[in-house]
Amino acid sequence: MANLQASEDVQTTYSVAEAAKKLGVSDTAVYRQIYAGNLRVLSGFGRIRIPLSELEKLTERLTTYEPKPRPRRKLRRAIGKFTKKEVPA
Repeated sequence: MANLQASEDVQTTYSVAEAAKKLGVSDTAVYRQIYAGNLRVLSGFGRIRIPLSELEKLTERLTTYEPKPRPRRKLRRAIGKFTKKEVPA
């Protein structure tokens, strides 16, 4: 019979909550990745376990978010001047 005991130092599978904590996201975000097919899981007995190798593959595919620079709007300066609508006195 095969030896099914893993090393106590390294955890080989994670629950959804543990994986979310490890990735720094919510449980819902992990479930979204599972249902989208981006994260393969082991399931049985009503439990979902995520292998460490799948978490590593997911983090390799992630990219950093770099927002695009937005053009600056010109400010209207109305110092002593009014726009088309006059302010009632």
